[in-house]
Amino acid sequence: MAPNRLEQRIFSPMFKIKIISNLLLFFVIILSISNSSFALNIDEAMKLGIENSIEVQIENKKTEYISISEYEAISDFLPNANLNYRDGTRRTAISSLRDKQKDEVRTLNINQPLFSGFSGVSRYRESLYKTRSAEQNLKFKKNEIALKVADIYFNILKYQKLAELSELLNKDYQKLIILAHKRLALKDIGFDEFSAHELKAKKNEIDFNQNKIALASYKTGFTHLTNQNPADLSYPDLSKISDQNDLLDFVAIAVNQNPKIKSASLASKAKKSAILAESGKLMPEISLNYQAENQKSSYYFNGSDVKNKTIYLNFSIPIFQSGVEYAGIAKAYKENQIANLEKQLSIKEIERDALEQHQKFLYLKESLSSSISALETSTKTLKLAKNRFDKKDMSSMDYLLQEIDNIEIQKQMIAVKCDYLISYYNLKFLIDEISPKN
Repeated sequence: MAPNRLEQRIFSPMFKIKIISNLLLFFVIILSISNSSFALNIDEAMKLGIENSIEVQIENKKTEYISISEYEAISDFLPNANLNYRDGTRRTAISSLRDKQKDEVRTLNINQPLFSGFSGVSRYRESLYKTRSAEQNLKFKKNEIALKVADIYFNILKYQKLAELSELLNKDYQKLIILAHKRLALKDIGFDEFSAHELKAKKNEIDFNQNKIALASYKTGFTHLTNQNPADLSYPDLSKISDQNDLLDFVAIAVNQNPKIKSASLASKAKKSAILAESGKLMPEISLNYQAENQKSSYYFNGSDVKNKTIYLNFSIPIFQSGVEYAGIAKAYKENQIANLEKQLSIKEIERDALEQHQKFLYLKESLSSSISALETSTKTLKLAKNRFDKKDMSSMDYLLQEIDNIEIQKQMIAVKCDYLISYYNLKFLIDEISPKN
């Protein structure tokens, strides 16, 4: 039986090739969608960086672990209860007498601490301070990751533009060298001038390669932090950037709000509470005890049950415990001294960074304003030069030099603009305003 047209079409080589090509195209589209990147503003990028950071996850687990100590500390105030059960045989041997009796005892003990020399209260406060210190340390780690993302984000924008402008300069310098070579041959310019143009061209070529290397490095860092490809990054609105207060006011705000200082301060309070907790071990302890015992023995009272119930106050006064308690107090004092020094160090570091970054921010703000003004002037000059060039009132070489100057000023302006934004986010980091709010 001869195959029909449909069967011929299905089993034809061209049809098979078409099916395979469509399948390949489908898989390519699916793969491109799964690896696609989308536009991210700076807040979205920082949020992704924090969410994907293993360092933040580790710090979060440390905080959860430390918070468990609160439940341990609370247990010092709760009663202890235990039930003992003994069931066996009592064997008695007196001279030639041998006796074996059944012996069964059930005992319930309940102990309620009433006073522990303030050790329990101090230990509970210590656990609270430790937990709050860990929470501030977690916040500081999130801020560090956010700042790292911001630094990479704006450096990508910077080096992207610098690479583009350097590539334009390469093309202009190639044209310029050709024209300069011709004018040198005509002795219209000296060799020194020609060499200067050639040197600038080579320097720009080196800058171009360095910009590409830096851009590739920052892109890799961005992908590593956010799990996203850096596409369509954008500048924040510069008009919304504030002056960040007066210098002295800013330093004071940084010292009061920075999580690193808060964490160190709370850690210092925790160590102070630890001293009180260790000292409390030298004071008397008072507890209320209840004991209920049910004894069933065939040896006593002709096998009748014996029931005892006892309630009593227990006073325990430590006199000497091998000197361990004094060693614990001495260690607590040293740990407290270390914590106080770490707190002082944190304050000094934040004060130093606040002074440095605030002054840098103001300097870059002035530089950015000057760069924008210089670029506006250069752009106007270039337009005038273009009109003169179109009217053949200016040589190609002179016009190229004007264009090169304009591109160089653009490079300066871009570098200052991005450094200014990085400096601004450093200020936000210092006063705990950098992490995007949920």
